[in-house]
Amino acid sequence: ANPAFFLIMKNHFPGTNYESMQQNMIQALVDEHFHTSMHMSANFATKRMRGLDDLILPHSISYRAFVQAQGNADSQWQRDLLTVVWAIVSEISINAYLTLLEEATEIQPLHAKIAKAHNLDEYGHAKVCFEVAKSIYANMNKAQKRYFVDYLPLALEAFVANDYSVWSGTLEQLG
Repeated sequence: ANPAFFLIMKNHFPGTNYESMQQNMIQALVDEHFHTSMHMSANFATKRMRGLDDLILPHSISYRAFVQAQGNADSQWQRDLLTVVWAIVSEISINAYLTLLEEATEIQPLHAKIAKAHNLDEYGHAKVCFEVAKSIYANMNKAQKRYFVDYLPLALEAFVANDYSVWSGTLEQLG
């Protein structure tokens, strides 16, 4: 999300030149860095406690689909728009996933608590990203709108897809 928030904060897209939008993007950037810090700290601790320091995990299916879409893009405006599309989908959709994690009794309690704290911020981000999407879309040209509409369902599909690659990669490495 951070690359998209940075582009929006810098008025890189039509319909984003508002002080309130820039302030929201600055706060979202700070929040996302904090979310990363929380999750990575817990992940490092869990890996250390379980002796899994050398474990190398693959990128998520959502990220792999994003990289593929970026690789197929013909121009920089398309790559930038894909960055925003993937961020909007993730920020609007992440609450369902985080709710599953925060309510899970089968995972480490620390990870569930971090998911709960993260989820509280994401409710605000979802609302902001919905408004950002509306403002950007309303100010796009016809080609940009078409590209946005074409890739929005692909980003959503990638975000909600079942991704067993982490489990597969973990089990392979553990033998």
